[in-house]
Amino acid sequence: MDKGKNRYGNMLLNFCKGNGFFILNGRLGRDQNIGRFTCRNASVVDYCISTPELLKTFKDFEVLDSSKLLSDVHNPLSITFFCDKNLAIDHAENVDYFSKKNTFTKINRWNSEKINDFQNNIDVEKIAELEYKLTNTDLTVVNKNMINSLIDDLCNIFVKSGQTTFGTYTVKQNKKRGDFGNKNKPWFDEECKFARQNYRKLKRRFKSKNHSKNHSDMLNAEKAYKHILDSKFRNFRKDLSDKIQNLRGKNPNEYWKILNQNKRKKQPDIDIGKLHDFFKIGQNNDACSYHAATTTNYVLYCKLQT
Repeated sequence: MDKGKNRYGNMLLNFCKGNGFFILNGRLGRDQNIGRFTCRNASVVDYCISTPELLKTFKDFEVLDSSKLLSDVHNPLSITFFCDKNLAIDHAENVDYFSKKNTFTKINRWNSEKINDFQNNIDVEKIAELEYKLTNTDLTVVNKNMINSLIDDLCNIFVKSGQTTFGTYTVKQNKKRGDFGNKNKPWFDEECKFARQNYRKLKRRFKSKNHSKNHSDMLNAEKAYKHILDSKFRNFRKDLSDKIQNLRGKNPNEYWKILNQNKRKKQPDIDIGKLHDFFKIGQNNDACSYHAATTTNYVLYCKLQT
């Protein structure tokens, strides 16, 4: 627990006292009576601050282990809120941001007790068709597309069996906003993807079996992943800089196209009527409502005291 404070710490304390805020570090959840360090394992400089009205919505607070992928010196903070599904559904009708949604189907979690059912639901005719394709494929003319097609056929067999055995559920997906969705960066190639998969696999293994070896393997994979990301990004920046310098005098059109490709399109003006209704509701409730998506696939609307 960090017992020291400097001028900025005193300013933060005075700010909290003057506005009725609470610092939750060392007071809530798994960090209660601990006050784990958040910076270089030497001090607490990252805080979770709450109003009295919001305290009842906190379920857990924890200072996680440091991760080189997130920061070189700071530890990430994990905050868990209670979710009121009825509140989220009631407010959903008044919000236009998430009104247009696409839906897709996902398979329920794997259940080891149904492994025999899963095996029995595998389409043997599809297996025979796939086996026929494999045995009659000319290996001298095999290409990438043929391999991908065979792999897709195999995956579809298991997917169909999983849908029949474990059932499915519908997930609502927010409509993509322009080209700023979850697209990978141009420098994030297959080597980066493989390193990320390996890191996530070892991270899950460590969470399931908290052993020193698993922890060491996870840290090594994290360092390797970070090293690959940094290397790819540096090379991409260097190549892009060289390309821009070369195009500046030889091809101005391509030069400006590269400079302007990541600019966001101008957002449309908000209708004055909607803006008026938004603040009118906030004044009537003496609060300002805002929305946030959570991993529970519900849209939460947390009311923060202004």
